[in-house]
Amino acid sequence: MYLKRPRRQAPRFAMWRASTGRFPIRSEQEQTRQMIRVVCCGLATVDIVHRLSKFPSSNEKVVAQESDMTFGGPAANAAATIMALGGSAVLVTALGSSALSDWLGHELGLSGVEVHDLQDGAASVPDLATVMITESTGDRSIVLSRSAERPKVGRAAPEVLDGADVLLVDGHNMPAAITLANEAAKRGLPVLLDGGSWKAGTEDLLMCVTAAVVSADFTKPHERDALASLRQLGVPWVASTHGPHPVRYLEDDRRGKIEVQHRELIDTVGAGDAFHGALAMLLGNSSLTFAQMLGIAATVATASCAYAGAHGWTKDDEVVNELQALIRGHGQSRK
Repeated sequence: MYLKRPRRQAPRFAMWRASTGRFPIRSEQEQTRQMIRVVCCGLATVDIVHRLSKFPSSNEKVVAQESDMTFGGPAANAAATIMALGGSAVLVTALGSSALSDWLGHELGLSGVEVHDLQDGAASVPDLATVMITESTGDRSIVLSRSAERPKVGRAAPEVLDGADVLLVDGHNMPAAITLANEAAKRGLPVLLDGGSWKAGTEDLLMCVTAAVVSADFTKPHERDALASLRQLGVPWVASTHGPHPVRYLEDDRRGKIEVQHRELIDTVGAGDAFHGALAMLLGNSSLTFAQMLGIAATVATASCAYAGAHGWTKDDEVVNELQALIRGHGQSRK
């Protein structure tokens, strides 16, 4: 059960933005700190990734062309994207205490992400994901396995937001997400929702959300137009992504779409997470409109699809430098 909170007025930051279409201008002192710090609250998984020449049919055994073990999850991948783009990322997630937990924490640390464990080392294993990628199309299928014996996830300490510019939530670990979103709203920080699907507690979370970018599968129960329903719930900026199709958005009740660039496709694993990580870095910008931010985020997501795996692009220094320059030219810290 989630604590029901009375609907409150949008924070001053969100109200200012909704009336102007832009974020507040920062003072010269505020602009001196270039590194954007994003707190990402949500899911981190251990991913077993198989690249297949063809997807197995019923009762069929196939041999993978290539297999890998890495970290995944929307919030974790977004945090890794933020680090690769030159930002600073804190991941608030459930790791627990087990051999897999130790491995997952180590891998996240190698990417530079600072991790806060909501389970405080309680004995449990992290979520596991089996990712199967069809080489001919780049499409992927995912099976997520969750521990039935995992201890309940508690609420996050508000102090984790100290020094942050933006909060990103993916709807997982909902009690912690709601706690941090309310604290972020009090502090005037933008809150970005990566909405994969409607979950218990989503409506409470949306009370504090500045911008929501959701998947094609995200709909409020008994509603068909996700963008309209999110606006009715008070979210100023909303958008929907659907693979290679245009990004559709509502910016202060004006509908629009952003065409997605087409380039070489290896696979789409983590593309949406790269999109959200890039967008989170841009949310502190003083001059870009929401549509312009979506266009830049889509460029980052498209670039990631030219590499195998969610983090493949982060190992190409040339691409990383180009994308860092793109973000650096448009986004700076609000603090």
